[in-house]
Amino acid sequence: PPRLRPDAPGPLTATGETAEGGPATAGDGVGAVVREIWQEVLRLDDIGPDEDLFDLGGHSLTITSIAARIRKRLGVEVPLDVFFDTPTLAGVSDAVSGLQQTASSEEERDE
Repeated sequence: PPRLRPDAPGPLTATGETAEGGPATAGDGVGAVVREIWQEVLRLDDIGPDEDLFDLGGHSLTITSIAARIRKRLGVEVPLDVFFDTPTLAGVSDAVSGLQQTASSEEERDE
C-alpha cells in the first residue's frame, strides 16, 4: 500500500475538513492541520517539525486545548500522554496519523 505522509499537502477547509466535507485524513495533510492548531493555541507564526511543545511555552492547559482542537478538526481523540512522550510537532502529527489509521482499520473490521 502507498505510504501515508502526515505532512502531505491537501485541500482542507478552514475547519480542517476536506473539500468533500469529511474529516481530514493523513493523506490530506494531518501535519499541516496539527501545525496550524499549534500556531493558533501558542500564538506563534511558524513552528518547525522538531520544535518541542514545552520549549515553545506549552503546558497542561495548552495541551488540553490542542487535543480538543485536534479532536474537533480531525476526529481523533489524542491521549494527553502523547504530548509528553513525543512533544514535537512531528511526533504529535505522526501519533495523530497513527490513531487515524487505527480507527480506520477498526471501522473496516466492524463492517
